[in-house]
Amino acid sequence: MKLFFSKIELHMFSPLWASQKKLHNAIWSVFGSGSASRPMYRVEIIPESEAIVVIVQSKGQTAPSWRGFVEQNDEHLISKVIITKEITLAPPVGAMFYFRLLGNTISRLEGNHEISIPPEEWIHSRESNGGFEILELTKVEKRPRIEVVKKSGLITYNNALLEGHLRVTNQEKFEASLGGGVGRGKVYGMGMLSLFPAKVE
Repeated sequence: MKLFFSKIELHMFSPLWASQKKLHNAIWSVFGSGSASRPMYRVEIIPESEAIVVIVQSKGQTAPSWRGFVEQNDEHLISKVIITKEITLAPPVGAMFYFRLLGNTISRLEGNHEISIPPEEWIHSRESNGGFEILELTKVEKRPRIEVVKKSGLITYNNALLEGHLRVTNQEKFEASLGGGVGRGKVYGMGMLSLFPAKVE
């Protein structure tokens, strides 16, 4: 599976990242509505700096062009150069990784009634369909709710940042998790599963 990862650096007080809807619209303008690439992103705050880093993941045959994005959002950007890397992934069954995931910890019940469940319970509920097994959670950090105003009204997303170790149990399902995300709320910065080399103590 071929994926592209782009790194956007925004000023801490930029209104672009303060509104998930604005950020979503700005990112998706690069790919076009209904794009088959289905970009996902995650906002990462760097405590020791005044930067907001947005990691954007996309699929496709060619890397996305960020020229128009830079021209339209020049005053919001710390760096005018958006670096994009191409990575090909095909993790076999049994492979272990350190992961990072901002998850929308909503569990759908009968009808339209929804509740938020503990992040630990939420991520374990995703194992079977996601093609992975959680071996260890090293970070579980609840984040402020994300609120988005739509025509139907105010939509609220509960979310938490999870990090730890996982093992691949089903390659096809796991690749679907990498390319399509985990859980709901992906268009507003949740669900992107990022992998790093397993940390060996």
